Amino acid sequence: MTGLTVTDLRVVYPGRPPVVAVDGVSIEVAPGEVVGLVGESGCGKSTLARAVCGLVAPAEGSVEFDGEPVTPLGLRRRSPGLTRVQMVFQDPYSSLHPRRRVGAQIADGTRAAARLSGADRPAPAEWLERVGLDPGAARRYPHEFSGGQRQRIAIARALAAEPGLLVGDEPISSLDASTQATVAGLMRELTVAAGAGLLFISHDLSVVRLVADRMVVMYRGRIVESGPTAQVWNGPRHPYTQALLGAVPLPDGLGTLPAAPPDDVEYPLEPVLHQ
Repeated sequence: MTGLTVTDLRVVYPGRPPVVAVDGVSIEVAPGEVVGLVGESGCGKSTLARAVCGLVAPAEGSVEFDGEPVTPLGLRRRSPGLTRVQMVFQDPYSSLHPRRRVGAQIADGTRAAARLSGADRPAPAEWLERVGLDPGAARRYPHEFSGGQRQRIAIARALAAEPGLLVGDEPISSLDASTQATVAGLMRELTVAAGAGLLFISHDLSVVRLVADRMVVMYRGRIVESGPTAQVWNGPRHPYTQALLGAVPLPDGLGTLPAAPPDDVEYPLEPVLHQ
């Protein structure tokens, strides 16, 4: 299978005792597919995202993209083909260089894509238009934009490298509620149109329901339920998934349920797979 293939991945952070952040996770993202990874803070979602992009080293297991191992970043140059795995971080301001114009930062991606194919690529101004910003924004600096606009710039920069896989690590959590669904929808639209896969990580199940083809639920470093989004949403079978969905706010006028599953409840770790 082309695309992303993660097999029995285990990531351990040193300590006394060591912290097992990801414990035997297997996941796939095909080209043109959007997979939503959900779970509470601290369940291992961001660690998995970083391992997929080579930002942390696995203790066991493997990460492959289009059949090529994703090796952790180090002093040696990374395989040029792995520039096709790009990431959009949670905080767009910290992921953009504050002293470089946004056009120059987007141009980094276009040059990376050009090196792989040898062909000319769209100019930064065109990428800004694709994410709904004025082309003239290329001459401005990150601090001159709102949070939602900065995240659009970060998306443009990642997509300018023409990735085969885009990883969004809580890319909408720092945005106000009025722009979250818009930015998430934009990521889906542009990624799928390019034929790339999207691993969309979020604790907002309502947004994941709108953008993901498949939903994967993570609990304490493990995958406990996965399947087509509609099936998982309408018929959750794992107790933890049921608790997560039970915590989703109700429509206006009907109140809200608890913000997260109770901390004192232990859920089983056996996975549930929907066909």
